[in-house]
Amino acid sequence: MKRGTAGAAMAACADAAGKCPSTSGTQSSHMEQAALNSMSIDQLWRLHEEVAAKLAEKIAAEKVRLDARLREIQPQSRFSPGRARRPYPPVFPKYRNPKNPAETWSGRGKQPHWVKTQLEAGKKLDEFLIGRSPKPLRGRTGRKIRR
Repeated sequence: MKRGTAGAAMAACADAAGKCPSTSGTQSSHMEQAALNSMSIDQLWRLHEEVAAKLAEKIAAEKVRLDARLREIQPQSRFSPGRARRPYPPVFPKYRNPKNPAETWSGRGKQPHWVKTQLEAGKKLDEFLIGRSPKPLRGRTGRKIRR
């Protein structure tokens, strides 16, 4: 076995086993272990750097490949990374808990616990509406209808 480079040591180990380095075969595993044990710290460190560089290179290539595939699958995605989401207008509360006026709900999304318990108790959702001044009724012309 050549002692010059870490790569040569691993290549010699792989050649002796008759296949690429892996831990699946016991003979190959023993030979790899023997090759690693016979290497100096400098050789092991160079091997570590080579492996880390190769791994980073392969990860970067895989990321590029997966990004291209994702663009191919979703070319018109609304949630592309470069595009910011549109701002949504503020949603005002529509319902108020009569037992705790600080608890409100806009009527969107999952019902809060206090709404569920009140509805299970037989109350109607309209009973929790926050009082607003009624809007004036308008006809086709946009004028107020007098009553």
